[in-house]
Amino acid sequence: MITRIKLVGWKSHLNSEFEFSRGVNALIGIMGSGKSSVMQAISFALFGNFPSLASRKVKIEDMIMEKPKRMNEAVIELEFVANGKAYYIKRVVDRNKKSHAEIRENNKLLEVGPKAVEREVRRILSLDYDLFSRAVYSEQNGLENFLRIPRGARREQIDDMLRLDRYERVRESSVKIKNRLIDEQKSKIKVLDDIKKKGVEEIVNKLEKEIENLKKEQENVGKRLSALSKKREELANTIHAYEKNSEVLHTKERFVESLKSKVNEVENELKKKIEKLSKVGISENIEDVRKNIALLRDEISRLEKYLDSSRKEIAEKNARVSVLERQIKDMEIAREEKLKAERIIKQIESKYKVAIEEVIESKKEIVEKIGNQIAHLEARIEETKSSIDDLARAKGKCPVCNSLLDDKRKEEIIKEKKELLERWEKAIEVKKKEMASVEKERDACERDYEDLINAKNKLKEIGNIEEEVKNNEKEIAILREQIEERVADIKASMDSLNKAREKLEGEIIKEREVMEMEIIKKGIEEDRQRITKMKSDIESSEKEIEHIKNWLAKIDFEDLKSKLNKIVWEEGKLRERVRSLNALEKEKRNALEYYRKDIELYNKYSAEVKQLNEIIKKMDSFIEVVVNTQTQLRERFLETINNVMNAVWEELYPYPDFDRIGIYFEDNDYILKLFSAKGPINIEKASGGERTLASLALRIAFSLAFTPNLRWLILDEPTHNLDRNAIEHFGYALREKINDLVEQVFIITHDEMLADSVTGAIYKLERNKETEGATIVRRINQS
Repeated sequence: MITRIKLVGWKSHLNSEFEFSRGVNALIGIMGSGKSSVMQAISFALFGNFPSLASRKVKIEDMIMEKPKRMNEAVIELEFVANGKAYYIKRVVDRNKKSHAEIRENNKLLEVGPKAVEREVRRILSLDYDLFSRAVYSEQNGLENFLRIPRGARREQIDDMLRLDRYERVRESSVKIKNRLIDEQKSKIKVLDDIKKKGVEEIVNKLEKEIENLKKEQENVGKRLSALSKKREELANTIHAYEKNSEVLHTKERFVESLKSKVNEVENELKKKIEKLSKVGISENIEDVRKNIALLRDEISRLEKYLDSSRKEIAEKNARVSVLERQIKDMEIAREEKLKAERIIKQIESKYKVAIEEVIESKKEIVEKIGNQIAHLEARIEETKSSIDDLARAKGKCPVCNSLLDDKRKEEIIKEKKELLERWEKAIEVKKKEMASVEKERDACERDYEDLINAKNKLKEIGNIEEEVKNNEKEIAILREQIEERVADIKASMDSLNKAREKLEGEIIKEREVMEMEIIKKGIEEDRQRITKMKSDIESSEKEIEHIKNWLAKIDFEDLKSKLNKIVWEEGKLRERVRSLNALEKEKRNALEYYRKDIELYNKYSAEVKQLNEIIKKMDSFIEVVVNTQTQLRERFLETINNVMNAVWEELYPYPDFDRIGIYFEDNDYILKLFSAKGPINIEKASGGERTLASLALRIAFSLAFTPNLRWLILDEPTHNLDRNAIEHFGYALREKINDLVEQVFIITHDEMLADSVTGAIYKLERNKETEGATIVRRINQS
């Protein structure tokens, strides 16, 4: 049961609140007063949707109030009771298309977010928006929606509500699967027929025999080929040995000739070395020569080090001289600065008869004194101005002494005070000029004082310059004398170094000559050994040459090559035959494999065709069961609907001509009929009022059939097309009968006649449409 709804900024509702109860609740008002938007808000709060929004006739931002006050957001709060628990939903939408939603159960937060809230509502109420909009909520002018649905589409919508569409989808899918299985079966039977026509088994037997014969021939050719290969290998090894020994023979012969030529060359070189050694008369020992070289190198190293240190010492003394000379130049500048500082001190001290600090302090005191005088005058001026203002406002009495004061005396006193003000202001101007002059003198004294301090500090910083200059000049003279002495030492050491280098060069030449003779002696001994070794190699090589010549003489090389060529030719023919047999066998095996696959395919398809036949039979049974289930469910549904509709119809329809109503499944569609003594008529042939009452009865029946646990019904302008008598019967049914069928009904109407039929809350909604005002809600009963 819906207990409460609050709307803020929703369409024409600035801040509207409604409380509902069991039974029939009504919203009464003229067109455009905001009745329908309340029901739209209920639908939106529950499911985030309502029919006009779902059909895109409106956008959600269209529901936010524009007038009389433009709101940035709309807020809906809905409270309802279900399964013994109290629920609260809040939804907020703003113009930036942002939204917020939450749902609470007994004040405990369950979910947050539009989709999560909608999902939770579906769980609680056990229905979704589609079922709610078709079975519970009849939008304005939507009561006869069922009648306006074209033929064919009715079945789709009602089957969807009954969930029969699932069975239909299963049936259609099953038929498609069955047809695909039949097609597959036909395709495989055709393949089986094609394989039978080929005579595959006879072909396979023939190919197996041919392959066996080919294998035997391959074995025979292989044995002959193996024997020829062995013989060819023996001949090839003999030929290879002959060619290798021939090559070795030629190599050995060339080697012997080369050695003999080399022996002659070495013997000639040996004679020349002996002759050269006998001509040179060097008796020095190589060790003595090397000892002299070492002593000379040590002396040269010592002299070079001494020269380096002396040059370094001269460089350091020259650097020191440069530093001292720069210092003397800097001292000359400092001497000038000292004289300048002394002049400044003398000038400033002679300028002032007393200490300059006392003069500055005296000037400051004068400035302060004048400042106080000016401040005193300014205070008196302000006091006098205030007194003048008080006198100007005074009427008959003195503001100071409270004595009588006529206008003439008042004017005289004011004039006197103004003259006094003028004298004081001129005195202030004089004092200010006097103070500016003294301040200028004070500033000049302070600058002199600063120059005096800086000059005295400079004298302290410079100190005794003359003494430092004399010390630097004395040190420079000593350094230059030391530099001259060191330059003379360097010159003498350079002479000694040049002489030592000349001696070293002579000793190195002598060392090379002695070493050369030693090399010649060693070379003579090595040449003698080489000659002996080469003659021994010549002798052994000549013996090997003789042995190879004897082995080659025993072999007929041309006969061997002829035999080898013949075997290679025969072997090539056999290998070609092997390749031919292999290719033929491969071809036969490929064909055998191809036909064996046909046999395997035949066996496989035979089993599958049998299996498909069984499956198709089972699919036929399954489809029949699905169709029967659809039919039975539809029949039970129609029986329930018709029972409820007829119970409602008796209370709603005020005339005797149509005593019964029913919905039937004919020609693959749902048809609503009215029954009279003359027989049934399709609802499309009935009058507008009859169609409206029939649609109302159908809507109540749908609500009870599809949402038995919820038992809600929302009707927007249900009396459209009804005459006065029908409206009275409809009201009676609402008041007396509807509560037995539906727990809570919401009626939206402009017809105030229905107010007497309401058992729950009645709200009257008013709105000034000319000024586009907000909806005003007024409850006109207390349930």
